[in-house]
Amino acid sequence: MKLDKTNYDNLVIVQLEGYLEMGTFREFELYIQDLIASDTTAIGIDLSKCRAIDSSGMGCILRLMTNLKTKNKRLSLLDVPTNIKGILKISQIDKYLKIGNK
Repeated sequence: MKLDKTNYDNLVIVQLEGYLEMGTFREFELYIQDLIASDTTAIGIDLSKCRAIDSSGMGCILRLMTNLKTKNKRLSLLDVPTNIKGILKISQIDKYLKIGNK
């Protein structure tokens, strides 16, 4: 998994490349924790280069969403590939997260 970030005032967009799964979600969580502690008010996760998300990755996104909400910060998933959109829809996570395009 490769992670890059771009800052736009109080918005940070994180580009996730590869897989968000059991073997990588901890690295992702640690990376995002630093952003949560910053002055950032919104985080966008660009999934355009994400190949797949397993149940561990989905749990990671849910924990992130909950953590940000308690701090009055927003989370969006951006440029979500069709296969991942299907998983989000089946799990009904799409009802709780903003999903859009950059």
